[in-house]
Amino acid sequence: MALKHGTFAWHDCMTTDVDAAIDFYGKVLRLGTAPFDADYLMWTAGGVPIGGVMKLPDEAQAMGAPPHWLSYLAVDDVDETAVRALSMGGRAYVEPQAIPGGGKFAVLADPQGATFGIHMHAEAPDPGATPELEFTWHELVTTDVNAARTFYRELFGWEEQDVMDMGPGGMYHIFGLDGKNLGGMYNKPPDMPAPPHWLPYAHIDDADAFAETVTRHRGKILNGPVDVPGGGRVVQVADRQGAAFAVYQPPVQVAAPKPKPKPKAHKQSTVKKQVTKAAKTAEKKVEKKVRKTTKAAKKRVKRATKTAKRRVKKATKTAKKKVRKAVKAAKKKAKRRVKKAVGAAKKRVKRAVKTAKKKVKRVGRKKRR
Repeated sequence: MALKHGTFAWHDCMTTDVDAAIDFYGKVLRLGTAPFDADYLMWTAGGVPIGGVMKLPDEAQAMGAPPHWLSYLAVDDVDETAVRALSMGGRAYVEPQAIPGGGKFAVLADPQGATFGIHMHAEAPDPGATPELEFTWHELVTTDVNAARTFYRELFGWEEQDVMDMGPGGMYHIFGLDGKNLGGMYNKPPDMPAPPHWLPYAHIDDADAFAETVTRHRGKILNGPVDVPGGGRVVQVADRQGAAFAVYQPPVQVAAPKPKPKPKAHKQSTVKKQVTKAAKTAEKKVEKKVRKTTKAAKKRVKRATKTAKRRVKKATKTAKKKVRKAVKAAKKKAKRRVKKAVGAAKKRVKRAVKTAKKKVKRVGRKKRR
């Protein structure tokens, strides 16, 4: 199965001293070599080809190109991809040309000047061949990250997977294909002297040990080892001739705790018995406490009932006395009022009779006259 269009497929070291590069990378990254032709050797990792090493062409040196690593991307059609790159403002350093033995390649640059290669194999690589060392991350340092994002999206179909804020360093844009991260790109800081470029990252196990090895074999540490967001550590270095590359140590995976062994059958039986016994003991204690509490509650209710009855009886007796006293007082008052009313009535009757008699006498006198 061929590599998907837009994935990184090959890595070349363009150097001014091939023998020194072979010695350095053999000791630092344990890369081997295999012959291809008189001017080109292939890098191998675990016997699997992953790139190549060759002398930096004189014309490239004359143009000011320093020793560097050149990353190649797999494409469906080298000629068509080169034409599209040029139509979007890119540049061709090496026009599309055939590879001896099959395939085709070209060396291009994006509108900001970062160089990359495109590569099409005549035959699909063996999907079962997995090298011991792989370049798993690719970083673009550019002067216009937004323009670069558009260029590579149109050329290779890259999708933006995430964006991280690096503070004073600006935004770091992570890109990939089909949901898989391939690398990142960002605007280079003003104090970085290097022009726009691609930087490949090799996957290793120990970044700190790698940095010591690089120093021991006369390489240069450019940055790190340093922790990166999301875990892991990176080191950016340059070989003896100045070709820059980087390595990435993934975060250490913490092993899941081992499950505790199950107790043996007889131990399980003992534990079960202990649990059953404890449950029965607890149940008895609860029942005893419930009985005690219920008995005490009944006593309190009985006492409260007696007290209430006494209070009701006493209140009833007092109320009866008050009623009798009130009735008696009412009767006396009523009798006084009746007596007073009768006396007043008698007086009025007496006066009325007396008045009537006087009138009768006056009438009799008038008749006699």
